[in-house]
Amino acid sequence: MFFHHFPHFYFYFAKIITFYSKYINFYKTNNNYSSSSDESNNIKNNEIINEEKEIDENKISTILTNIQEKDITFDSEKINIYLFWGDGCPHCHDLGEMLASLDDNYNTLFNLYSFEVWNNLESRNLMKRFADAADQEVDGVPFLIIGEKVFVGYIDSMENEIKETIKAEYNKTDHFDYYQELK
Repeated sequence: MFFHHFPHFYFYFAKIITFYSKYINFYKTNNNYSSSSDESNNIKNNEIINEEKEIDENKISTILTNIQEKDITFDSEKINIYLFWGDGCPHCHDLGEMLASLDDNYNTLFNLYSFEVWNNLESRNLMKRFADAADQEVDGVPFLIIGEKVFVGYIDSMENEIKETIKAEYNKTDHFDYYQELK
């Protein structure tokens, strides 16, 4: 009864089914069959990806270290970035991964000082001092400070804002650093 009122329905329905079946066959043809040379290339590519991931994990562990306050220095050619993180915090790891993935153009702009706060009272107290100076509440980690900007927590969508903040702070004639206010 329904189709009696819409005689063109069958025609359009058949067109849609034909389109999707062609699309599915095309997809299967181009994605499910590979030659042995393609398979060996895939294996090589996976090995390269695994090596890069291992390097990234090494970079991440270098970033997520526990610096001591006495290690903080000032360089007129770079800005200081302060990262307060917790051992085992997945968001901290993700931020460490993002910072590790920055290319050398960014890495020449800053010195990164990283403090583990869940297991280190001195680092936790330093984070509190930074938060007080920035008039911020410490709601969690990661707690990242770039110039006057404070980032609490981390999700992937923050990456561009962090990069832009690094560039903007570096390009200022007078670099702001909360640590200088703490001294």
